[in-house]
Amino acid sequence: MKKIARRSILLFFTFTLALTSLLAIGPVKKLEAAESNLSDPDTFIKGVDISTLQALEDKNVKFYDGGIQQDLLTIMKNHGVNYVRLRLWNDPVQADGYNDKAHVLAMAERVKAAGMKLLLDFHYSDFWADPGQQVKPAAWKDLSFADLKTAVYDYTADVMSDLAEANAYPDMVQIGNEINSGMLLPDGSTSNMDNLAGLIGEGVKAVRDTTPNGQTTQIMLHLAEGGNNGKFRSFFDAMEARNVDYDVIGMSYYPFWHGTFQQLKSNMDDIAARYGKPIVVAETSYANTLENGDDHPNTVGENETKLVGFEASVANQKLVTETVLNTVADVQGGLGLGVFYWEPAWLPGVGWKQGEGNAWENQAMFDYDGNALDSLNAFQYVPGSIASVDPILVYPATPVTIATGDVLSLPADTKVLYNEGTITAAPVEWEEYNQELLSAPGTFTVQGKVAGTNLSTSVEVTVTGSPNLLKNGSFESGTLADWTVTGDTGTVKIEHNAGNAKAGEYALNYWSGSAFAYQVSQTVTGLENGTYELRGYASGGEYADQTIMLTAETGGQTLSAPVTNAGYNVWKQYTIGDIQVKDGQVKVGIQVNGPAGAWGYFDKLELVKVEAAEVNVVQNPGFESGALAPWTVTGDSGAVKVEHNAANAKTGEHALNYWLGTAFKYRVTQSFENLENGIYELRASASGGVYDEQKISLFAKSGSLTYSTDVVNTGWNDWHSYKVGAIEVRDGKVSIGIDVDAPAGAWGYMDDIAMVRVGDLTPGGENNGNGGTNGNSGGLSHTITGVATVTSSQLAADGKGGYTVELPLGTTQAVLPSGLYDQLKKGPVTLSAGDLSLTIPSAVVTELLGKLKTEAGSKIILSFVPVTGAAADKLLAGTGADVRALGTVYNFELSVTGSDGNAEKLTKFSSPLTVRLKASQSGDAELTGIYYFAEDGSIHYVGGQLSNGVWQADVAHFSSYGLLEVKKSYTDAPAEHWAALAIGSLSAKQIINGTAVASFEPERAISRAEFTAILVRALKLAGTGGQASRFSDVPASAWYAEAVSAAYEAGLVKGRSAELFVPNGSITRQEMAVMLAKAYEISHKAASASSNVDKELPFLDKSSIANWAMPSVQWAYEQGLLKGRSGGRFAPAASMTRAEAAEVVYRLLK
Repeated sequence: MKKIARRSILLFFTFTLALTSLLAIGPVKKLEAAESNLSDPDTFIKGVDISTLQALEDKNVKFYDGGIQQDLLTIMKNHGVNYVRLRLWNDPVQADGYNDKAHVLAMAERVKAAGMKLLLDFHYSDFWADPGQQVKPAAWKDLSFADLKTAVYDYTADVMSDLAEANAYPDMVQIGNEINSGMLLPDGSTSNMDNLAGLIGEGVKAVRDTTPNGQTTQIMLHLAEGGNNGKFRSFFDAMEARNVDYDVIGMSYYPFWHGTFQQLKSNMDDIAARYGKPIVVAETSYANTLENGDDHPNTVGENETKLVGFEASVANQKLVTETVLNTVADVQGGLGLGVFYWEPAWLPGVGWKQGEGNAWENQAMFDYDGNALDSLNAFQYVPGSIASVDPILVYPATPVTIATGDVLSLPADTKVLYNEGTITAAPVEWEEYNQELLSAPGTFTVQGKVAGTNLSTSVEVTVTGSPNLLKNGSFESGTLADWTVTGDTGTVKIEHNAGNAKAGEYALNYWSGSAFAYQVSQTVTGLENGTYELRGYASGGEYADQTIMLTAETGGQTLSAPVTNAGYNVWKQYTIGDIQVKDGQVKVGIQVNGPAGAWGYFDKLELVKVEAAEVNVVQNPGFESGALAPWTVTGDSGAVKVEHNAANAKTGEHALNYWLGTAFKYRVTQSFENLENGIYELRASASGGVYDEQKISLFAKSGSLTYSTDVVNTGWNDWHSYKVGAIEVRDGKVSIGIDVDAPAGAWGYMDDIAMVRVGDLTPGGENNGNGGTNGNSGGLSHTITGVATVTSSQLAADGKGGYTVELPLGTTQAVLPSGLYDQLKKGPVTLSAGDLSLTIPSAVVTELLGKLKTEAGSKIILSFVPVTGAAADKLLAGTGADVRALGTVYNFELSVTGSDGNAEKLTKFSSPLTVRLKASQSGDAELTGIYYFAEDGSIHYVGGQLSNGVWQADVAHFSSYGLLEVKKSYTDAPAEHWAALAIGSLSAKQIINGTAVASFEPERAISRAEFTAILVRALKLAGTGGQASRFSDVPASAWYAEAVSAAYEAGLVKGRSAELFVPNGSITRQEMAVMLAKAYEISHKAASASSNVDKELPFLDKSSIANWAMPSVQWAYEQGLLKGRSGGRFAPAASMTRAEAAEVVYRLLK
């Protein structure tokens, strides 16, 4: 099993993690162990996999027991170890040759000389083989299937014969390592069990044919996921059906990955009875500390230990190991053959590959100085030495959710883990709690004790405002009862695994080995008409080409919320609000379209009735942006400003203020389109000076009617509320505003302006409203142009071969008639309207006209409609990010209409259009840019160059665009982190991503795939897509395939060999220097960036910098892109961290 980068392959596993809580408990005798099931103490395996030992010894790593340096094998044997497991790779170039046949032969002789038995683990690969990767040896890559079988036999026989000649023949042999997905893919995939059985059979035959006379060697078939009974049944049923010859069933069981001890125990008991074969846990481990021994992040951290329930400590490492040993020894029929601990001596100094760090050292049974820990004494265990079955862990009780006012019924029992793997329910006596906690929404914890003991437990209680109207919304029935599944129904199941659930023990799980689509739905009837909200939690793998939606259908309308998975056990809640039920029923559900291999979970789906919230469609209603936008001022605009003074505001810190030393008139307005038709109410608050000749009105204009009310000021800070009611909106359009006609020196304030829908329209015509007047109440006339037809006289030459057009204020559509075509074909035209400017190149004009049969009588139409009010709020809310619009969001369309009236839209352009947007409020320039909104609600960074207060970017297609400030926060890269500025800026520009919703992992080594993708995004490279296939380890379906292709075509990257890119390998600091130099050449269209650089480097280890990298390192240092590390070192072969990568790319783009 490859342990490093395990997170990157988690999707290949069926996760069965148990969410637990560590509780200090004392041993309480339960019952005597049943000796009839115990394994034979004389043959019970207490083994270790020490495959890294030779590499450690070559690094001069020493081991000590009781302060005395000793050979590792001696220490192991003295502590009870009787078996050693060694892995074998065909041609391990990436491991500097370790674990090849020569190394294994030497180690095998040492093992036998030490008086221990030997298990040989054939990976049949040049490097790590596990469920996520089963790559053929390079030498076998092009073999036919028949030749591949021959190669398996010949290679196995060759190794085994050499071992026999050395008197080191193994006592057990694995044919393949963790072959859940098969081996020697694609030929030996589990999708073709006949092929797989044939390849396994050749390996088995080679072992049988070379076994020395008088020796018995057992054959093991080994899978991961020791708690997954379905996986083992399906695999070994297939082996039995094909009469595969094997002796032992092996499994990996890591309690932080592979399920509860009960799931392990149940699986072993079942397969032992089903196949009658001995069972071996071929890999297990646990952490003794959370402290890191090197610069490389560790595989097991706090999250993993919390899931298991045992803190990382030497005592718990020993306890967990003993529990695995005892659970195996307790397998029914005495068929538990033993356990191998994986890499108990893998200390800092040797990485998972050449030049890399170690992710496993905190699971070793030695401290970082090589001293044996007490946990090594776990191997003193012998079957029967633990005489009683004792509790070792109490799990928290299943969480409870109730509505306010309901009677709380606490769980009658909770689950207890015993030292032979059994998990059973035990009754709980709960302590008293404050009954008032049930009267308001919130969460609290109730403490309790397991009845008749001093064992503590707890339960989390969540009180909601309304009851959940869905049946089986958290799937705790263990079935899909009350839900209907359509589409690829085999993709969906209810999984019983608390570790994979948001709450409770069950969750809806989906996975398929092929592309799939399914829907899960539930129709709820008998509802009171009103407003409802659907909520649900989701987690799962990230796939670029998958679509996941939470849906609600009622009254012929379908609402949806896009779901974006962010990784394993990264739960996010998704909500569909404002579900208006008018016919007493709603259909809710989940829709998923996924590619092959996609997986995920849903849990805690709730449908609740909520109070209908008033939606204020006014943008910037309290002027808290500090600016007037998107309000429009006409008349004496100098009289109006937004004042920042909380003492003069009704609420907040800002209010609209007016004053002028001479008589003045002005109008402030805001217009809306695409409103839901209905009855609306306009509200505002006002205060100000009292003047006889002053006239102030609050008004709304809808259709041909104007609704208004007079505003009367009564003094400073004497606020009054005003209302204009019964505003009928029948075409989705309305304008609102304030008219002021005042004498010299008059002053006042307006604040908290709201326009809300309060009812439905009644059939029939218009009316005058309630409390308003029919007609304008005085003030200025105000015309919104809307559509502007450009004339030749408006085309002004810009002196650069192009033209500019100033459009009237309020224009949302510009018409370019055919009479302008001759000029537009000669040069670009720039159209400006308020805070927007857009340049259309002549090539796009030609492209548009190419859609016409004849140009005569045609017209080009450019629409740029502001997205305002609730529509803008919804658009921004749909991004799922911390996004703030710094100006108007526009929906753009470009079309040409022929003389026959037929219109043709152009959505993508052969040459980019240039969009310029002006900010109406201040923002952080590092986090600001122009973005477009995709159909799924996500935002995509286009670019953004700031000059004289205007942001500019080129766009290749039309959509909704806006000037946005995007903040991405990471808990592990806070504002005070040394690279926070770079991380935030690149995250906003979508050049770099976090590793989870709120996690960046700044100190983790960045992989070659990750850094390549970052540079491709930063440089905006695009490839043909044909180069990724040149690397055998870059499948076309990989998320990084396009980036690798583009980078290779641009000369930005090379493979580690002619055929291997090694996407998961880390980038060394000297490799990054070379890539940065090349990136600079590409971005600046420059000659070699590193040529003619002869800067003396100040680093103590500069002699370690490779010759091929030295010029680039010198250049990168001179440019300030790369700096040294602590101790005056450059550390050329050290892995570059994600934070360092962000910093250097940020500097490169400056």
